[in-house]
Amino acid sequence: QAASGSASQLSFSNNRWEQVEGDDRTAETLYAEYKAIQNATNAVTKSCSKLEQKLVIQTGGYNQRSQSLIDSSMQSFAMLQHSKIEAVVYSRLRSHEVKGAQLRIEGLRDEIERLEEEETKKQKRYGELVHTKNRLQLKIRSQEKK
Repeated sequence: QAASGSASQLSFSNNRWEQVEGDDRTAETLYAEYKAIQNATNAVTKSCSKLEQKLVIQTGGYNQRSQSLIDSSMQSFAMLQHSKIEAVVYSRLRSHEVKGAQLRIEGLRDEIERLEEEETKKQKRYGELVHTKNRLQLKIRSQEKK
């Protein structure tokens, strides 16, 4: 602020910034300031856009590499999860097969034992029948001789 009490402001006129005292700013100077700011903004935007394109080109390889690493990591993780699931499934299947095999073995042992007992009984019965047959044949022969 100046000593006289009026405010000093910057104004854009004739392609340069000038110090303006008080309220001497007109619509034309305000429009010129607006256009200058708009032009500066457009220039900065254009410059930023070019820098962004250069950056995308420079980092594009890194982005592709990181994406391929992410994809391969996710695929490896999925394969690991699948392997864990298969391991659990096959271990359960194995335990069921072991239990089933034990039950089948016990069933076969019981059946063998039953068949052996049955065979022993039948052989005993056969022996008794053979003995009876021989005794009857002797009896018949002895009666024929008489």
